[in-house]
Amino acid sequence: MGRFGELNCHQQFDSRGRLLNQKVRVKDSLNKPIERHYQYNIAGELTQMTDNYKGGKNLYPRLKKPTQ
Repeated sequence: MGRFGELNCHQQFDSRGRLLNQKVRVKDSLNKPIERHYQYNIAGELTQMTDNYKGGKNLYPRLKKPTQ
């Protein structure tokens, strides 16, 4: 069974505490890190994630129908 190296993780948050960016790398590895970026709409809901391995993924928050 192979042994995995130690992971280094860096995260960046905005002023509202939402995750904006993540970077994960195996310590002492020459491989490029996995980077993920997050986008939010004006209501603060997560709408998109992109990373350098799987590409982008659009997330559509459920829109609540107005009650009458």
